[in-house]
Amino acid sequence: MSRTARALLPDAQFNDVRATALDNNPGTEPDFASRVLADALGFVATAAASPIRAERSRRGS
Repeated sequence: MSRTARALLPDAQFNDVRATALDNNPGTEPDFASRVLADALGFVATAAASPIRAERSRRGS
C-alpha cells in the first residue's frame, strides 16, 4: 500500500490548514489550495526522510 503526502494529515487538520491558506490568500480557489498543501506536505515528508543529505548540503560537503 502506498501512502500519499495528503494522508499525512487527518481530514480535519488538512481542512484547517487549507482554510488558513485561503484566509491569507484571498481569491485562491479551494482546489488550488488543496494541491499546494498536498505538495508542501510531500516536500516536508521528503526532507524529513533525507536529513543526512540536508545536513551535508548545509555544510557544503
